[in-house]
Amino acid sequence: MKKKSRKTQSSSAFQWPKLPGLSNLRGKGKVAVILAVLAAIFGFWEKNKDPGPKTKRTNGSARIQSASGKVVGVHDGDTITVYPGGNEPQLKVRLGGIDAPELKQPFGGASKATLSAMVFNKKVKLTVTDEDRYGRLVATVTVDGVTNVNLAMIRAGMAWHYAAYSSDAALAEAQRDARSSRRGLWSDRSPTAPWDFRKKEG
Repeated sequence: MKKKSRKTQSSSAFQWPKLPGLSNLRGKGKVAVILAVLAAIFGFWEKNKDPGPKTKRTNGSARIQSASGKVVGVHDGDTITVYPGGNEPQLKVRLGGIDAPELKQPFGGASKATLSAMVFNKKVKLTVTDEDRYGRLVATVTVDGVTNVNLAMIRAGMAWHYAAYSSDAALAEAQRDARSSRRGLWSDRSPTAPWDFRKKEG
């Protein structure tokens, strides 16, 4: 029996795809065409495949717009932890539009205690407006269905209106009222704003 030639064995091992004009090409030309076709197909697939959920946010936008849950932690006068329930992860929340005294500042402890009395172990609703660089949701917090906690903290003189990041007229008015009435931190004639305190502390 005659052995098959190498040429015959090679042709039976691989069949080139049937593409228009391919039969007129030889050797490297044929390989180049095949590679070009495959690259085009891969490029189309990459462009049109499902990108999946977008988790990276470069403009500060929030990953969720609203949520509700039980407050399980109060860290200071403007930051809380909310547990939505079930298997949902806990949410670290920064009260938007306000800046509470740091714990090392005068009224820092009182501010935290005031916020705790309002929301700890209670169900709250979050209206999320942003997400800060620490991954915290920036939100307006509502408790008992009606009380705007952000506004209540300023009215009580336990937080500043964070005017550098908020143009909320209601918050600004609440601060003017608290200041004129010398409530809370405004009982000090020259209170240090928390953002100035942080700069000094480094």
